[in-house]
Amino acid sequence: MIRVLVVEDNKELNSVICEYLRITFDWDVLAATTAAQARILARSGPLAFVLLDVVVGDASAASIVRDIRELQDDPQLPIIIMSGFHPKDLAGSRHPSARMLQEEVKAIGASAYLVKPFSLERLRETVEKVAAGISQCENEMAEWKTRN
Repeated sequence: MIRVLVVEDNKELNSVICEYLRITFDWDVLAATTAAQARILARSGPLAFVLLDVVVGDASAASIVRDIRELQDDPQLPIIIMSGFHPKDLAGSRHPSARMLQEEVKAIGASAYLVKPFSLERLRETVEKVAAGISQCENEMAEWKTRN
């Protein structure tokens, strides 16, 4: 079964995302509203990917991703960034916080980016693409193992 971690400090949004993924995909979805919770849940077993709010109050998104990837022993663990800031707006801004956030997003190396507010349809499309990439990699590894 696919296990997903949702790190979103807005408890209502976190709940909606988690419930939607459980109902729609029948996945095991873990919810964290803080970086500390995310780190604890990352120790609980393998994750297929992470949905991460780029602004979580108790830590930087890049440090959360670094820690989760380290705990998962997977430097390529797919990350879907969720942010109220569109990447184009960040790139065009001269504000120091926008530049810091843009650098943070680049450092993460995300598989996808969701701009808040997003529809459940957009969420579904995004996670399906990321999950399909995971499945494709798993299939390629299985094929490689049978050939060698």
